[in-house]
Amino acid sequence: MLMVGIFIFVIIFIVIVSLVIFLVVRNSSVDEASGLKHVKNKNWDNVIKVFLKIHQKDLKDPAAYYYLGLAYYNKELYDTALKYLNNIIDKNLYNKKIKDVDIYRVLSEIYIKQRNYDEALKACVIVENSDKNNYKNYFYIGYIMYLRKNYQKATLNFKKSLSINDSYMKVYPYLGISLFEINSYENSLRYLKLAKEHNNKLNINLIYYYLGMLYEKNKKFKTAKENYNLSILKSIKIWNSYENIAKCEYSEGNIQGTIDNY
Repeated sequence: MLMVGIFIFVIIFIVIVSLVIFLVVRNSSVDEASGLKHVKNKNWDNVIKVFLKIHQKDLKDPAAYYYLGLAYYNKELYDTALKYLNNIIDKNLYNKKIKDVDIYRVLSEIYIKQRNYDEALKACVIVENSDKNNYKNYFYIGYIMYLRKNYQKATLNFKKSLSINDSYMKVYPYLGISLFEINSYENSLRYLKLAKEHNNKLNINLIYYYLGMLYEKNKKFKTAKENYNLSILKSIKIWNSYENIAKCEYSEGNIQGTIDNY
């Protein structure tokens, strides 16, 4: 009888434990589904609320670390985002849903925001090795090379980005400027015009400035001056525009205009 009693107790214990585990997993799945809806809707405060709850239940859940990192990144809390994302790497918590390429993709963007370009480039290389069709990643590599004034490599990566997604307009101004810096003026004009047509507000002052230089090189001084003036209008920090306007005035024989702009 004692053995029977022990056997029944063990069976009941196993059933209870299994039921508890089932309910915990089920609740976690429900919470994660809710969290993913908030991710899709870019409701980052709710993403944090949901995945913090999941994280507290399971400190080894990579999805919780990843989506918390993603949410804090989008809220521009970069150090907090790095803490969660690096935890996945440090603790090797990858699974079928959260892969290393996903982590390093977000890390590269954070490091660029923080101007930590060495770490950003390392992350981009890891992404490239895993995903050859990630057009944004090639843009980021190109952008880092652009900031380092390595315009040949910048051009190469910007073109790779466009070869995968030719409608990724963010590339246009940087590619146009990089092509100008390697003396490919005709191609530079093409991409700078595309950038202006698509109203790239972030770089519009530089777009007008480089267009001015291109038209000046083609001795179209009136058009060059119009673009230089627009670059000044969009950003008073582009002091070289005044000097270049003066050069155009001088080339046109307008001495007073030359003096005024110098």
